[in-house]
Amino acid sequence: MINIYLKCLCQKSPAVDGACRKRQGFSLVEVTLAMMVAAIGMFSVISMFTAGLDQNIRSKNDTQAAFFADEVFNGLLAASEVSWASIGENNGITNLIIAADQAWDKPETLDVIIDNNIHTNVYRLCVDNNIENHAFRYSLSVKRKDICTKSATLCVYPGEFGTTNDPQAFYMLVFNYQLETP
Repeated sequence: MINIYLKCLCQKSPAVDGACRKRQGFSLVEVTLAMMVAAIGMFSVISMFTAGLDQNIRSKNDTQAAFFADEVFNGLLAASEVSWASIGENNGITNLIIAADQAWDKPETLDVIIDNNIHTNVYRLCVDNNIENHAFRYSLSVKRKDICTKSATLCVYPGEFGTTNDPQAFYMLVFNYQLETP
């Protein structure tokens, strides 16, 4: 019996009657460990998907904010050529017209208001005004630095609703060369 037992140690286990039989299947501990390793791997992959989706939304919001800032600052530059003294003053220009307003539904609601309060712009397509393309909140202030320089600060907050804790801030100095003294 001892001889049979020693012969069966490698790949076979002895039966009660002393004959050698092959082990078949996995133990409960092996199956549990394999399931735990697979669960950890699946959890890691799923968490990478959600992190990737969050990063995609953040980059989309960053791009839209940068495009909006470019549009606002170009509108300020154009308005400064026409009426420098009234930009950002109490009784002066308070609205800037957006450039591509024909692409959106109700373009009159998309004017940029210069008053340092938070305003919301919701961009809906002309084709189907039930579809919201993008929305964000902003505040724009224009301050006079000296006779020929004004500063514009634009804060853009992603989304139509939510907190205003983490804005994207854009800053620009507008300079009027016509007022510069020789």
